[in-house]
Amino acid sequence: PTGGTSGKSGRKPNMNLIISDWALPYVAFAESKGFITAEQATAPKHQLTRGELADMVVKMRFPTVVILHTNDFHGNLVPAIDANKNSVAGAAREATIINSVRSTFGKDHVLLVDAGDAIQGATVANLFQGKNVIEVYNAMGYNVATLGNHEWDYGQQVLKDRIAEAKFDYVNANVTGVNLGWKSNVIKNVAGINIGLFGVITSDLPIIVATSSLTGVGVADPITTAQNQIVDLKGQGAQYIVALSHCGYDNGGAPLDPAIAAGAPGINLIIGGHSHTVLKTEVMVGKTMITQTGTAGAYVGKEVIGFTTYQGKVIRQNVSYELVPTVTSVPEDPAIKAIVDGYNNQLKGKLSVVVGKALVALDGERADVRTKETNLGNYVTDWMRISTGADIAFEDGGSIRVSVPAGDVTVGSVYSVLPFDNFLEVLEIKGSTLKAALENSVSAYPAQAGAFAQVSGFSFTFDPSKPVGSRVVSITKDGKSMDMDATYKLCVQDYTALGGDGYAMLVGSKVVYKSSEWMRDGLVAYITAHPEINPTVEGRITIVKP
Repeated sequence: PTGGTSGKSGRKPNMNLIISDWALPYVAFAESKGFITAEQATAPKHQLTRGELADMVVKMRFPTVVILHTNDFHGNLVPAIDANKNSVAGAAREATIINSVRSTFGKDHVLLVDAGDAIQGATVANLFQGKNVIEVYNAMGYNVATLGNHEWDYGQQVLKDRIAEAKFDYVNANVTGVNLGWKSNVIKNVAGINIGLFGVITSDLPIIVATSSLTGVGVADPITTAQNQIVDLKGQGAQYIVALSHCGYDNGGAPLDPAIAAGAPGINLIIGGHSHTVLKTEVMVGKTMITQTGTAGAYVGKEVIGFTTYQGKVIRQNVSYELVPTVTSVPEDPAIKAIVDGYNNQLKGKLSVVVGKALVALDGERADVRTKETNLGNYVTDWMRISTGADIAFEDGGSIRVSVPAGDVTVGSVYSVLPFDNFLEVLEIKGSTLKAALENSVSAYPAQAGAFAQVSGFSFTFDPSKPVGSRVVSITKDGKSMDMDATYKLCVQDYTALGGDGYAMLVGSKVVYKSSEWMRDGLVAYITAHPEINPTVEGRITIVKP
């Protein structure tokens, strides 16, 4: 007898051939799983026996693979305190989420990966050059990671050491000239599915990492690299291809992840990093899914992939994606917490290390650094100028947070002065651009404004009685009036270079140097090399009195 409909098509079967009632649900199932098309379901080519159907079922597999991922962790091993004063994030909370997923799906069904910038950032990581991050990642059971730009910040030897310590694979396919222990790609067999993974890094690497860390290093085009990796991985038997991309989703050096997806359509999944983008829903470019978790361990990314295979060949996959937040209610895994606490206790000791001696009190009082020249402002900006080889420098007074009493200067003292996660940049600007910047600096005076600039390499005079925008009456360098048409190399923090505190006139300036370490770490190194600190107020900023 015949009757009913077949599968999703809802079409009547071909009445010239008999499809038994017992077979209809199986035909519908076969169509739903992709073993046959809707046309084949409604127009079968030959009789199918129970034995043949049983053989088909035997050859079918429906494995589930879960990919968990992080990116731009930046060494945030220790929980953060949110705006509501709750403890959130931290490696121990990530571990709880990861272990829960492994318990639910089975450890052999779960792949844990990282998309770069893991080992540098937070003080607890920086003071151990990321060694503790690798130890924690090993304990958490990571399988694969790729390089971010900040993996290079400690230099090539340290990066080589960190990769050697990792019990997981590092992958990168577009760094040329050197190899410090990573692979171009790997294949991980997860629940019987060959998952192929490769890594690519931003084309901006030579600009955003110190040249001293990149000796002999080149960067190949990420799209061409991805195309070649697809061919290589498929040749090795990869059934699902994942790109661990540290190129960025919505900012970074071209190409960004959407362009990579468009240029290399054989990628199934791009797990991104670098731009710190929180993608709460997946982005599809063609058939390629793009995901990213943001930064600092705020989320763990999770893809659950349901595969359908027939005779070992993947014929369909369905993917669901979510970000799992590391909120207060997630308990901290005790084993990971114990490792982190051990390093955090050591951190407290490291912050007490004496690196220099202040022969005078260093003035970083809020009311002073935001309204006038101070000796600490002069010291910080002199370091900025000297350490980068710039002609001139200035620092927003609002970024200098505390004073330092005369006497021993510790690592913790320096970290208190410059607590923010900022880098140094050197820009090429005209003298006229500097004047516009200084007008912004003094525009709120006599109010205490964070934009008020502490300066080095030049001096200036301003008259607060004049209209805003016309207050700067002179700028001198080396005893001469500054040429408004000449080009100068100006060192500022990256926050300022990006237009922070109203310095929009600097946006778009040519960047000729970017530091690879936080300002506070650079200043610690400078004080260590020059331990006697004795700056004075020199008349760099003159205020015209009524």
